[in-house]
Amino acid sequence: MVRVGTHGLAVTSRTRLWQRLAQHRGTLKGGGNHRASIFRRHVGTALIRRDHPPGPLLDAWTGARRLPEWAAAESAIEREVSDHIGRMPFRWLAVPTGPDGTSLRGAIERNSIALLSNLRGGPDRPSSAWLGHHALSDKVRDSGLWNVNHVDEDYDPAFLESFRALADG
Repeated sequence: MVRVGTHGLAVTSRTRLWQRLAQHRGTLKGGGNHRASIFRRHVGTALIRRDHPPGPLLDAWTGARRLPEWAAAESAIEREVSDHIGRMPFRWLAVPTGPDGTSLRGAIERNSIALLSNLRGGPDRPSSAWLGHHALSDKVRDSGLWNVNHVDEDYDPAFLESFRALADG
């Protein structure tokens, strides 16, 4: 497992799981928007750092806005990111929203990341071929996850009971 994520943590959020997954995956033609998906951004920085010399392409990719002179290069990287993420298998866990509008999704996400992170002694190191070893973020590289939030936290073992109940249900 190299990524944990969720969607719609706020009660008012209209984002649904499949919408969020589509943002990460990109389009079937390979397009995407790494400025709307931190996952795409991390994968893109790793592809750039692995396959291109350091310099302006990485600067353009990590910039706040798409620069016209880098549009074609960014589009090519977006296609590579879509291809890479599109080959990843995924699993999901249905976490219902309670009658008061609350959800365990945030706690499940936070604790799962903390449990799996190699910064805190996670159970499994990524393979030597894992693209994340080239990521710009040291938290991605060192944690073994395409995550940066919660990778340096301790997990609450009690969350495993909630996780188990949801997985069995």
